[in-house]
Amino acid sequence: MQYEFINVLKKIKQKFIVFLKQGITPNQLAMAVASGICIGIIPLLGTTSVLCIIAAFSFRLNMAAIQTVNYLIYPLQLLLFIPFLKIGAYIGKQEFNYCLSDITTMIYEHPWATIVHFFVINMYALLVWIIVAALLYGLLYTVLLKSFQILTEAIQKK
Repeated sequence: MQYEFINVLKKIKQKFIVFLKQGITPNQLAMAVASGICIGIIPLLGTTSVLCIIAAFSFRLNMAAIQTVNYLIYPLQLLLFIPFLKIGAYIGKQEFNYCLSDITTMIYEHPWATIVHFFVINMYALLVWIIVAALLYGLLYTVLLKSFQILTEAIQKK
């Protein structure tokens, strides 16, 4: 298990090295990766790919980089989905005691009723996400930019 995780990390690093060798600047790559992560955790399941496409075209981000990160971050979106909704319910002063499987079942059985039921909670969850994403983007961009600059220098020295 640990060996597989290390291999995945090596493959991810190689992918970013390829991006840098293709002429993508560390700044462009840091923006794409930070955007992919922040968009990838939005508490609206099934929307991240489209939102990443819109962001990539709007801000001239590398489509392959942003979508790669978006797909890699998907498990984190599922992990954070319920906490975002719980915080949204708390802010909206509503009751929330559901798990992901409960919500999934509700969506399959009664999609429109589920959307209506969770609409206000989800709007508050999106507000929380906007705040978290703004702070996270700033932190990620700063760290990733420095990391990609160092990686670029290491590539050029070879």
